[in-house]
Amino acid sequence: MRRKALLWIASLVMMGVSVFGYYQFIQATKSNVEMRTTIKPTRFLKSSEVIERSMLQEVVIANEAHSANAILDVDQLIGLTVVVPISEQEEFLPWKLSKKEIVPKEGERYFSFKTDQIANVNNMVRKGDRVDVWVEFDTPKRAVLNGQNWHIGAIKIIEGLMVSSVKNAEGIEITDEKTISVFSQSEAEQLRNDRGKATGKAEQNTYIMNDDIYTAYVLGSIGGKVKLALPNLAATDSAEAKVTDVFQNVNGSSIFIKGMEEDQVINFTGEVSTQNVRGSQVEKEDEKSSFTDTQDTSSSSNVENSNE
Repeated sequence: MRRKALLWIASLVMMGVSVFGYYQFIQATKSNVEMRTTIKPTRFLKSSEVIERSMLQEVVIANEAHSANAILDVDQLIGLTVVVPISEQEEFLPWKLSKKEIVPKEGERYFSFKTDQIANVNNMVRKGDRVDVWVEFDTPKRAVLNGQNWHIGAIKIIEGLMVSSVKNAEGIEITDEKTISVFSQSEAEQLRNDRGKATGKAEQNTYIMNDDIYTAYVLGSIGGKVKLALPNLAATDSAEAKVTDVFQNVNGSSIFIKGMEEDQVINFTGEVSTQNVRGSQVEKEDEKSSFTDTQDTSSSSNVENSNE
């Protein structure tokens, strides 16, 4: 009986020593982990949301879990626009935020146009994006560009156009569905994954435009199919919206007139950036074609003389 009691006491002592040793080990491990304060959202933030102070909270995390380029100043975050969704577990990384102001400035107004998923870059365009606007023609336009003969299929007419709203058929703003960021992916891969999961189908875009940009967009819509192009959203904000040199060159010509005569040729004047043109150079045009965008004045003169 006495032997059993001794064994029982010894077992209790060994158990106590084990628990105490484990406790000391845990405490030592905790003391070796460096902690720091960072800023995270109080809730899931959707793309195009403007950050307010109520959306931010300070949390303590292990130093190893901290991103070196995360923004740690609350005042720097307030007023920024969310480019891609940010979950409650993420820190605020600069590439996921923007300083865009989605309001008209002096001389600008809101204009809305119908759209679809294809025109909106496979439904990837969101409120706060800056897009380039291209016009695709039903048939190639014959042109003389920088002294070379071209068959033009599309031209860029606007750069950096601000999108102030993207809505579905019910008038609900389209954003990105909640996703889990994979930190092993690059910024571009994360951005592509987030933008590939929209909450609806785009039916209407609202833009911020001045008179010149509105004119370019309307003429492009009349003359061909409008397609939007998204730049690298992880890069810094682009410059202010503007019409391209190509549009300025052809504005007033017949390039935006559907049913334009097949043998009519658009004559670009001066040097024009071929980055804003999609088409192919042609070695030699048909000799019967006139390389001008105006009516044949000689033929009209002959008609007048015959009437006399």
